[in-house]
Amino acid sequence: RVIRGLFVDAFAAVRAANILGVRSVYEITDAKRLILPTASPFNDKRSEYERMTAALELQAAKAADYLAVRCDEDLDILRSRGFEQKSFLLPTCPDAKHFSPRPRNVELSARHKLTNVAVIGCVAATLRQDKPDNIFRIVSHMTKTLGDAFALTVIGSQSERHAVTQTAKALRIEPFVRFIPEATYDNAPEYLSCIDVMYYPERRVCTDASRRYCISPEEAKLTATPV
Repeated sequence: RVIRGLFVDAFAAVRAANILGVRSVYEITDAKRLILPTASPFNDKRSEYERMTAALELQAAKAADYLAVRCDEDLDILRSRGFEQKSFLLPTCPDAKHFSPRPRNVELSARHKLTNVAVIGCVAATLRQDKPDNIFRIVSHMTKTLGDAFALTVIGSQSERHAVTQTAKALRIEPFVRFIPEATYDNAPEYLSCIDVMYYPERRVCTDASRRYCISPEEAKLTATPV
């Protein structure tokens, strides 16, 4: 069984698998939690919590039959902690020959003026954690070299529309920005079919928890959308 989650859930799940006699694969999303932090006189409570986190993560890693990670950096950490024999790297991108792009939804493209342009997509919820105007400044710069050959689609709720509109207006890129408020879980693949490139915020935002906001690896494979 593949176990994913934070250290507390993983520790319980791995122990349960051991009791049931089931082999387990624990996917560690951030191996840096295995590194014991040094005590800090400035934030001793935080250091205590991080030491507890590292200890629980280490126990879960020891109890699991195999450990999976998604980047070389995490694999190096596991090897340095003595887990080389049972650690392996998961592929993070699909084999192109097994996937084909989902046909672009013609109706949605026409409704949001996304026809005959390259479409950059992002999710408004992530912009609250990222430097808020990062993508908008990038678009502002792109307009100077690419003109109107592309559009930025921002998927979000009605409550987020005002902030997006005001930022676009301040940077004078309103004609290039399309705000889409009606995307739902059921029709998300159709909206993703209209996007050529998906924007992720800076790396610190793209933790396992942020996948609920961004396009997931599974969605990327389904729609053949580069990130």
